[in-house]
Amino acid sequence: MRFTFWGVRGSIPAPGKSTVKYGGNTSCIEIYIKSRNQVVILDAGTGIRELGNNLLTRYKPGTLSCNIFLTHTHWDHVQGFPFFAPAFISGNSFNVYGPVTSSINDGSKKPYLSLKDLFIEQMRYQYFPVKLDEMKAESKFTEIKEGSYEIDGLKIRTKTLNHPVLCIGYRFSFNGSDDLVYCTDSEPYVNYFLNNSSEMPDDLFDPIFYETLKSKLKDPISVEKLSLAMQENLNLVNFCKDARALIYDSQYKKNEYPSKINWGHSRIDDAVSVACRANVGTLYLFHHDPTRSDGEIEDMLSYARELAASRFNNKTIKIEAAEEGRTFEF
Repeated sequence: MRFTFWGVRGSIPAPGKSTVKYGGNTSCIEIYIKSRNQVVILDAGTGIRELGNNLLTRYKPGTLSCNIFLTHTHWDHVQGFPFFAPAFISGNSFNVYGPVTSSINDGSKKPYLSLKDLFIEQMRYQYFPVKLDEMKAESKFTEIKEGSYEIDGLKIRTKTLNHPVLCIGYRFSFNGSDDLVYCTDSEPYVNYFLNNSSEMPDDLFDPIFYETLKSKLKDPISVEKLSLAMQENLNLVNFCKDARALIYDSQYKKNEYPSKINWGHSRIDDAVSVACRANVGTLYLFHHDPTRSDGEIEDMLSYARELAASRFNNKTIKIEAAEEGRTFEF
């Protein structure tokens, strides 16, 4: 089994000379299981366009069938689908899985949009010249939530993440033990209680921090909410436990986060904390900020590696920065 990064950015594509090494396309990862000639796609950001072109060289027209798993439906995770060339070829088929949320009550007659509705919306005539139903491949849309699934021989667990729209992480088991975990667009659940940098601990997953914060709360409801936040953070660590590979949201530096609270993304410190506490084999820093240059990503990678060794005394974990076009073998 191997996986390849086709898009590693968050929020918006970031092409240019300063992003040549790590790439400027938004989220998309391909998993390929050689023994079954099976393709699995994670998210459909702009990276899926180049993936689609690559698949055209590997499969005869009309013979490609694969599953696409979406973490959520924000633009940077779906905007590449209208440019996914295999979806325009008759005989190809795609099953798209992902979460949806009820729309904000804006007076519309349709308070709930299905996963397919959202894809139809982004390909309306006002936005795009081709409608979804004009794509010649067969596409089916299935809504999923937190739970366990078995789909086309894959054992899959999903976990709700902390993001402004319903977002889920995935854990894939391919041969009973080869676990790949994909958790992007996730923020530690304690964000509700943080207001400024003076309250910001080095490790938002540290139980001691929670106990200290709890002792300062007098409102029973706030104490209960904090306890729930603590439990959800613990659940996230357990979800990643002993994974061979963890692809995790690492959009912010520690000094950037205070002004980004509630935006639904993690500090690089949080990614390292989860990975070390969960005893994962390799951590892949993902969802690079669109303003981040190749040099800055290199600096963040060095920081992450030093952090694992110094703060968590973990000198065995491997840490890589997600790099567009790079393939990793299991």
